[in-house]
Order: sequence, then C-alpha cells, then structure tokens
Amino acid sequence: MNEHCARLSSATRQYEAALARSIHEEIDSDQLERWRQALVMPREAGLSQQSWLWAAPAKHSRRQIDELLERIEALYDLGVQRHLVDVPDDLLRRYARRLANRPPSIGARIKEPVRTLEAAFFLRYCLLIGTDRVLLMVRRRVADLWRRATKDANQVLIHWADLYRELLASIGALASDTTVSDTDVRERLRLLVAEHQQRKPPTRAQLVRDNLTIEIQPVRSLLSALMALPWEATPGHPVLAAMQTLMALYEHDARELPTTSSIEFSKVWKGLLSGADRNRRPVPSRLPPYWGRPNSRVTRGHLVA
Repeated sequence: MNEHCARLSSATRQYEAALARSIHEEIDSDQLERWRQALVMPREAGLSQQSWLWAAPAKHSRRQIDELLERIEALYDLGVQRHLVDVPDDLLRRYARRLANRPPSIGARIKEPVRTLEAAFFLRYCLLIGTDRVLLMVRRRVADLWRRATKDANQVLIHWADLYRELLASIGALASDTTVSDTDVRERLRLLVAEHQQRKPPTRAQLVRDNLTIEIQPVRSLLSALMALPWEATPGHPVLAAMQTLMALYEHDARELPTTSSIEFSKVWKGLLSGADRNRRPVPSRLPPYWGRPNSRVTRGHLVA
C-alpha cells in the first residue's frame, strides 16, 4: 500500500513537472511572475484580486454584469487569453480550485512547480468561467426584456373587444332608427363593416416588437460594453454583422440606424425600422431575438455567436 502511494506520488510530481515545463516554454518568466503578483494585489473591501476573480455573481443585475466585464478586461490586460488554449478544462478546474480554496497569503509558500501550475491555470479558468457567466447573465437580461415586452401584449384582446362593442352599438343604433329606409340601412351596414375592417388593432407580435424598441434603451450601455469583447461567428452571421455596425455607430456617438445600412433584417422588423422615428428604432432592437436563442456558446475564453 505504501509502495503504491509512493509510486502514485512520484508519478504526480513528474506529471506536474512536465506541465510546468510546457508552461515555461509557452510563457516567459516575467509574464508568469506578473500573473503571480496580480493574484495577491489588493482590491476594494479588503479582497485580494484572487478572491475577486473567483467570486460568483449574486444575480444578473447590470452592476454584476459590469463587474464581470471588468474581470474579463483585467484578465485580458494580463494577456491570459493568448496562452494555455489547449489545456483541458478539467485540468484547469482542478488546479484553479486548489488555489481558490487557500488564502492568497499562503500562495508564496507553495513550492514549484505547483505554484506556477496553480497561478497560470487559475487565471485561465477564471477567464473561461467569466465568459460563461457573462453569456448566461446577458441571456437572462434578454429574457427579462422579452418578459417585460410581452407582459402587455394581451392588450390586443382588449382592443378587439372594444371594437366589437363599438360595432354592436353602431348596428343597434342603426337598427333602431325607423327613419332610414331598408336600402339606406343596407348601404350603411356595408360602410360600417368596411370601416371596422380597416380598424384592426396591432397584433400581439407587433405589440411585442414595439415594446422591445422601448425596453432596449436602458441597456444601451451594456451593448456598448459588449462590443469590446472578442466575438466570433460563422461568416455572415447576422448577429456579428449587427454588432460590427453597432460598434461603428457607437464610435461616432450615433443614435439611429443609417438608411444605407446593409444589415439583413427579417421581414417583420423591416417595417418598424424603416419608420419615420428612426431614433426610436435602433439596431439593438434587432439583437434580442437572436440573443434570446440558445445558440451562443463560449469556446476557450472567446464569446461565440
């Protein structure tokens, strides 16, 4: 039993030494030392950067999303996204959790090569789970937009009921008017029906789209922050094309979609976006329908549409 444990311990040390050599071959010593020092840097509220990077968001509020974006930006400033791309997630998670379960002050006591493994894998894993969480929180935010946009959509049933009551009242008044001839009654009925047919209220889908153009405005700043992240997609993907257009518009502080935009919008959105009030019909109204679908994923620290 003791011999077996000794062999296992020896094999583990050899494996960790090989992992550390591969890290040193890919990342120079100065960069690794910068990573180790970054973990013990103090943050607000007495937290270390290690604890700050590892902390899970409490909810999907805008402030929590902003903090996650700040963490991802900090990891990009350290150049984490350029390294350890081929390391399996399970291996990253194992060493990241080992480091996270210890106070940052103990890190300096950990001997090599484990210290290098834990610091490098911890930062890489934080980047992966950070982008995972951003996508999840943005999806929840989009779901909230849809929920608020649809909560009043049932008003369309009320509109139809109002029109029906108006039609009955008009028919009743016409039927009770004994001064009108039968020919005039039929003509007035024909005009009355034709008039009410032209007074169709908006459909539920139209109400939802109208509400989305209003609900999207409070999260413009979130969309602006998301533009800075490295999105990847298949060539010609409509979400990526819309985001590239958004980025160019935000750089010039534009508030509406140009009439010359080449983005392909679905038919139901074209009428709304080509309306006279183009400032009320911005590009973001195109994004929620796509971001609400479960077709976005994270691959090795990159946001993929």
